[in-house]
Amino acid sequence: MLLILALAALSSGRLFSSEKFKTNQDFVKGEIQYVADTLTSKGVYNYDYVQGEQKINNTFVYATKKIDEYEVLIANSKETDANYYSIADSKATFDKLKTTQPLTADEIKCAVINRTYTGNLYGCIGYTVLAVEDGDIAPSITHLIANGVTQIKYTNVPKEISSIPGFEATIDIPHDCSAANTGYSFLDMSIHKNGVVDTSCVPNSAVPTDNKCSDSTKIKTTYLKGFRWGDVGQVDAEILKKLIQRFGVTVTRFRFQTGIAEPPYIDASAILFGWRTVGEGEAAKQYWVGAAYDIETLKYEWVDDLLPIEQPLSTSTATFLFKSGVSAVRAALGVFAAAVLLPAVALFL
Repeated sequence: MLLILALAALSSGRLFSSEKFKTNQDFVKGEIQYVADTLTSKGVYNYDYVQGEQKINNTFVYATKKIDEYEVLIANSKETDANYYSIADSKATFDKLKTTQPLTADEIKCAVINRTYTGNLYGCIGYTVLAVEDGDIAPSITHLIANGVTQIKYTNVPKEISSIPGFEATIDIPHDCSAANTGYSFLDMSIHKNGVVDTSCVPNSAVPTDNKCSDSTKIKTTYLKGFRWGDVGQVDAEILKKLIQRFGVTVTRFRFQTGIAEPPYIDASAILFGWRTVGEGEAAKQYWVGAAYDIETLKYEWVDDLLPIEQPLSTSTATFLFKSGVSAVRAALGVFAAAVLLPAVALFL
């Protein structure tokens, strides 16, 4: 329960955006919505003021793609598979992953790192690298900040706004560890522009001043360059399974009844990367496989029996990282799981 309570106030959807949460009416089922904004070579974000207002008022027209345009990561896998695992098929394997490890004392001191970790953004990035590009890393958030947005330049500003005393058309973005660091809101554009590196190259203990590995003997390996955050609405079990099979990882929120008057329910955010079936025939029951932050262990914990497939969602959306044209085929872990793990699980019923 500590795991669930820790997540009650967290949200998915636009993980680090000030935009209003969307409703099902704002989405076409099976359609990915995303913002195609980019940074200049010097990290400047030319922000259209009118479009910004449209995003806040839910009148902005987002770029879109269809989920089914993308190839599944594991060949021949389907939503009807009994079991599917994109990054790990057991708690033992999951616990060894670099993204799963708790933050160090120095990393916790860098407040923005702690914020991304407890908010599941860190996990979503790290586990996506493993699912899509086979990289077992601890994602360097400080690298994304250091090489992300440096300045916001407002364009298309109405005169009634630009004439307000104190209005600044250009805002410099600090590169530091503050949890209030505005640059945090633009990590997605930094991922798209720079990609993600491991903390062995750029530690999360401090924001660097350059784009090099802190240890000159290290070879810099970059992942997820060109990726963006995407949102899907009208989410149900079929949609979540499609996202996991195509993008490896997705984040959404679930609702749990408390059985008491106040509060009658709590909401919990979880990182999903698979599902499993327990039992056979009419007694068979499916559960989501994923991770959630635990306030007791201060790390991501394996979840495989807490979230039944039919568990109600508290949001209409799911968030994930994606790139056009992803079609990598990995070893058929899902097929192996269906053939071998299901009978093994049944032994413990």
